[in-house]
Amino acid sequence: MLEKRTGNNIISNPIENAEKLNMYITNTVAELVQQNVNKGSYNNSRQEINRCPNSIFIFPVTEENVVSLAKNLKDKPTASYDDIPKRLVKQCMQFNKRATDTLSLQSGVFPDEWKLAKVTPLYKKGSRYDIQNYIPVSIICLFATLLERLMFNKFITFMYKNKTLTET
Repeated sequence: MLEKRTGNNIISNPIENAEKLNMYITNTVAELVQQNVNKGSYNNSRQEINRCPNSIFIFPVTEENVVSLAKNLKDKPTASYDDIPKRLVKQCMQFNKRATDTLSLQSGVFPDEWKLAKVTPLYKKGSRYDIQNYIPVSIICLFATLLERLMFNKFITFMYKNKTLTET
């Protein structure tokens, strides 16, 4: 690991270096959360959400839904925090009935293992020695990513169908 700098201090001890990066990333995330607490929901696009008197019914997830999403994953060499490569998931998803059942939400359980993330500092700009030139990147479980995309697709479909989401 390279030496890192915090202010005028140069850190060359690898353990201290990792601890300083961890403290910096933890504080950065805490600051970002605090900044966004009072901003309401995140909306980075030009869309307006109208009231909808209908309640949402989430249709069961089908194997085709899951296989289709898995096939559309980008072929990146990175694996999720559990070291399962995306390529392997893409190739085997159609044979993994248990994953489809879990992603279907019928059990109402979000597995604890899916709540974990591997946070890695990613260099962005400037001096590689300056801790402030790194940002945290969370690598979450691939199955949690698939579930997130399934839910996003279902919510967006519902909102367009009920004319609660319109382009402005």
